[in-house]
Order: sequence, then structure tokens, then C-alpha cells
Amino acid sequence: TINVFREKYPLLNVVGWHHGYFSEDDEQRIIRDIKESNADILFIGISSPFKEVWVSKNLEKLNVPVCHGVGGSFDVVAGKVKRAPLWMQNYGLEWLFRLIQEPRRLWKRYIIGNAIFSCLVIQEFIGGIIDSLFIRNSKFTSK
Repeated sequence: TINVFREKYPLLNVVGWHHGYFSEDDEQRIIRDIKESNADILFIGISSPFKEVWVSKNLEKLNVPVCHGVGGSFDVVAGKVKRAPLWMQNYGLEWLFRLIQEPRRLWKRYIIGNAIFSCLVIQEFIGGIIDSLFIRNSKFTSK
């Protein structure tokens, strides 16, 4: 993947890289390497929620101004994973394309995760309506 980036973006200054498969024993060395690299931006292409938890836990130690989780974007740029057709991208259906490509790996994330998220959004929306009705009709509202 790193070679593809160097070919596609010859002016890109890559000061280091590491695969995302490491143990806790490797973690302190990786943190030290990142800190010593003096990188301006750290792209993290490991799975969710591991990357978010890892960055949250180690952000102060990294000494990098910008840390950005990019998930599987490296695989897309490297040509290892195909993006959805443009029409699917335009309609916000890239998740469906990915689900069709890797159903075993992604079904929980997209079927269960999206259903839970949708329920939480609806719950928040309905709660906001109820709150606004209660406040509007309350005799304790200040004028």
C-alpha cells in the first residue's frame, strides 16, 4: 500500500508507517516511533472502534497535531478494495455495496448498527418534540 501512495503522490513525504496488526507489547514502541517521526498528520487505517479507542488512549503521547481515522481508505487507494459505482456513491449507498462485497464481516455493523442508530435518532427526535410541547404548554415558562 505504501508503494502505491508513493507512486500516485510523489511529493508526499511519508515519515513512517506500520501495519495495523500489533500487540500490546508493540504499542509503546509504535507510540515512540510516531512521536519521534515529527509527523504533521497521522492517518490510522485500522478497524472501528479500535482506532478510536487507541487514539483516545494515546493522543497525548503521540505529539501529532492531526490524527485522522481513515478505516479502509488505504485499501481503496491501493486498489485492493473496489469502491461502489458512482450512482451508489451519489445516493449514499456505498455502505450497501460494501455489505454485498463482505457480508460476513460487515452485516452486524450495517444491519444491527444502522438499526440501533436509526432508533436512537428517532428516539431523540420524538423526545425533542415532547420536550418542546411540554415547555411550550408549561405554566412555569418564563415570559
